[in-house]
Amino acid sequence: MWGGPGWNPWTGYVNDAVYDTCVPDQPRACGYSVYNTPYEQLNNPNALIYANVGKGALMWQSDEERATFRSGADGPDPRAKWRLGVATGDIYFYTDENIGAEAVNWFDIPAGEVRRAANYGEVLMANMRAGASYGNNGVPRIPLGVFVELGGVAPGASSTPTRSGARCGPRSSTRRASSHTSRTSSLTPSRTRRPRTCSMTHAPPTRPRVTG
Repeated sequence: MWGGPGWNPWTGYVNDAVYDTCVPDQPRACGYSVYNTPYEQLNNPNALIYANVGKGALMWQSDEERATFRSGADGPDPRAKWRLGVATGDIYFYTDENIGAEAVNWFDIPAGEVRRAANYGEVLMANMRAGASYGNNGVPRIPLGVFVELGGVAPGASSTPTRSGARCGPRSSTRRASSHTSRTSSLTPSRTRRPRTCSMTHAPPTRPRVTG
């Protein structure tokens, strides 16, 4: 989210009060450089690389932009060198005060059904699969997961979780979630087979945010 899709130089800073993040800093468009730079510095093609994405790669970006972030070297931009090993996503349907209006606009979810766990899971996994399966007949190349935030609820919302942890299970097929017409993914067919996936129902107290 904080880097934006693009190849402008990254300064190494993230939302610093003094130093810019990208060059130029507005509009920010150095997210691909944020992925590429440390990957090239690591110089280890066997390293397991994990990224968690948010509203940028799940809501605001085009199909091609989100595919570049999650598919990397297998995606649409030949300049991308990285390959993710695991990717997760979160938007915080229950704790974000702005999601009530945003989900209606971007995902075409009825206003009264935004804070519903089933919609959250289907919308996020549809977008995660689309970005991670670019050029692979709708099949994600890596394990995918969804973070579920249990840190509180937004005004007017309710949440009564009974358990937290990680659940994994095979799914032979899934029905694609409804999405806004201008953002409907062309990368995933309406029904696709998917590999074993995990739905993570807790988030650690702190975790690094990777741009997306």
